[in-house]
Amino acid sequence: MLTCFLHWQQLNKKGCAMACLMLVLLAACQGQSVPDSITGTWVTDSPDYENCFLKITPISIVFGNPERNADEYYITKVATAEKNRAVMVTIEFVTTQKSAFSVELLYSGDDGGRRVSLKNKPNVIWKRWEI
Repeated sequence: MLTCFLHWQQLNKKGCAMACLMLVLLAACQGQSVPDSITGTWVTDSPDYENCFLKITPISIVFGNPERNADEYYITKVATAEKNRAVMVTIEFVTTQKSAFSVELLYSGDDGGRRVSLKNKPNVIWKRWEI
């Protein structure tokens, strides 16, 4: 009986920790969410980013390159703003070392939503990877 109680107590602690984590994630998601128009996997023909990819999901952003495994970071905040005829999407995320970063993407639906660029590298066009 004591073993069952200790096991239940341990599970209860895990469940409580999981519930707390879910509340933190839910609180972080109260702002804007990632627009559906930019979710997906993006690749570029730029020689500087050969074989690299950018993957955006509703909850994470993934940067991949040929030298190492992909790095996935969880999104903490999303903001959108209109800029000229495009939409700037700012995605804030936290690294595993708890460092905060952001990436700003420019997206235009003019071409059917198949292209984005980074604000700091507007000449590098990322295209939606179609299977």
